[in-house]
Amino acid sequence: MPTTAQKVFSFLWSHFYKTRFSTVLVKLFTTRYKMSNRALMNYAPASGASTYLSFQDFFTRKLVAELKVAHEFIMPCEGVVCEHGPVKTLDHINVKGQFVSVRKIFGDLGPEVSDEHNFLNIFLHNHNYHRFHAPLSGTIKNIISIPGQLNFLRPWLYKSGQASEPALVNERIVMEICDNSNQSWFISFVGGMGVGQIKIHERFKVGNSMVCGEEIGLFLMGSTCCLAIPKKIKSYKYLERVCVGDAL
Repeated sequence: MPTTAQKVFSFLWSHFYKTRFSTVLVKLFTTRYKMSNRALMNYAPASGASTYLSFQDFFTRKLVAELKVAHEFIMPCEGVVCEHGPVKTLDHINVKGQFVSVRKIFGDLGPEVSDEHNFLNIFLHNHNYHRFHAPLSGTIKNIISIPGQLNFLRPWLYKSGQASEPALVNERIVMEICDNSNQSWFISFVGGMGVGQIKIHERFKVGNSMVCGEEIGLFLMGSTCCLAIPKKIKSYKYLERVCVGDAL
């Protein structure tokens, strides 16, 4: 789909999700993905209302209680893992006939990502919690915004080993965070079809610190979160579900 058409379709899609009529989708999604009433009690409408006013209100729902952090390094969001491994082994993504490394997902900060960094790509489906949290405590070293396309992000639409392809060409915001050992972590927040905006809370600026677990921002429709981590991480199965706050 041409980029202009992507933008128009995404605008119309996101506009519908803000209407009262779209609340019918909340019940459909909670039933389809077996979200129990007990689980839903952990969240509150983003609008502050007592009930969801639109599907967007549900999509951007907030945690009722502050996220409890039990680990030094945590999963920043909820979703499914569609690719992971050492950066040096992930140079096989085919974009317009050229094979490129996942480090290009991080734009101009990509050259700072070493072969020893470990890569993680997390896809957030429409029923997932779409706010993202700090995966570590540290200082923000860089923030860049990268314009681009709005291709669909769903990993099952791509061939094996190509799930990260849209993260190379779609709109995204990339952060470099320096941890307490002076090692750099890289996070790329990737927009996709239907994304109205990626919002980073105002206080997260270059030079400011962040505390592991605090909310950094949120996605408005469709999203993927990619990380380059300067430490060994656990092994994941394809499309293994992860929750915000899980140990990395």
